[in-house]
Amino acid sequence: FDMCGYCHGNKNNVFFGFKPGDRYEDYALPFLISQPIPDNDPQGDFWPDGRPSRFNRPQALTLTGCFQNGEATCTNCHRMHGSQHDHSLKIQVEAPGGGLTKQSDQLCTQCHVGSSRSGGSSGSGGTRGADGSGAARATPIPDLSAHTHHAPDSQGSRCIACHMSDVNWRLITRRRDHTFQPPVPELTSRFGVPDACTACHEDKPPEWAASVMDNWYGNGDRRAATSAMAETIYRAGSGDVSVLPDIARLAVTRSRGSLIRASAAEFAGQLIAKVNGSRGSGGPGEPSAQSSSHKAPAPPGTPAPPGPPAPAPA
Repeated sequence: FDMCGYCHGNKNNVFFGFKPGDRYEDYALPFLISQPIPDNDPQGDFWPDGRPSRFNRPQALTLTGCFQNGEATCTNCHRMHGSQHDHSLKIQVEAPGGGLTKQSDQLCTQCHVGSSRSGGSSGSGGTRGADGSGAARATPIPDLSAHTHHAPDSQGSRCIACHMSDVNWRLITRRRDHTFQPPVPELTSRFGVPDACTACHEDKPPEWAASVMDNWYGNGDRRAATSAMAETIYRAGSGDVSVLPDIARLAVTRSRGSLIRASAAEFAGQLIAKVNGSRGSGGPGEPSAQSSSHKAPAPPGTPAPPGPPAPAPA
């Protein structure tokens, strides 16, 4: 992961000279959700729920249960060198006429496999990897149709179609979500985050997708928790100090990925500094004594202010 992530995600370099076998964190710090968005870049790098909006696939992978459980990394699906398939994948994912190949499911079913699926061994554990190597433990998916509620051969039953939708909106291309999260249509309504359901069913609103998911999966609580987390992150990024207790709790919630927790911790520090600055100034709209030394740069051509008087000769 460190070797791939060092190049395939936005980061702040601290030291140079990274080489394979080195630790990523010894040389660089990955971009966080809590970093300020530049004025000339309104899109930013993340959606409010923490999913990268255009790049940063390594950060996305750290949010998956597969990665957090030590069961998946980049090379489970990609080859570093010599792949004959697009995106350096171990198998061909994109069909020649558009859409996804049926064999694309093998990237997921190499771990999430059940006895009734083709190539499966048993419903109680994983099978060997897509390239014939390794074994993994994962929640089995024994019945494809019951899981997807779509015809087995349709695009709606392709694992990638739902769990890796096009959330990375780059200038020319689209990239797939590497958090492997199932759709959360409520985030589409609230923040405009793309979701797999309405991306396919373009004539349907997110509310329709949410009601269908309630009927099929009964996972409204999971989606509500994700939406609440996104709301907390969004409000923290907007400088809403009333969300400080929630963002602090998020920073110590061990079930969340490192990207979420690190960003929440930095957000908490920013909000605490804002609270302290407001108290020092007597009001939120006035500069505090603590922040008064941070002044905007002087316009070009402005004479430099006089320095301190020279010491008297001895």
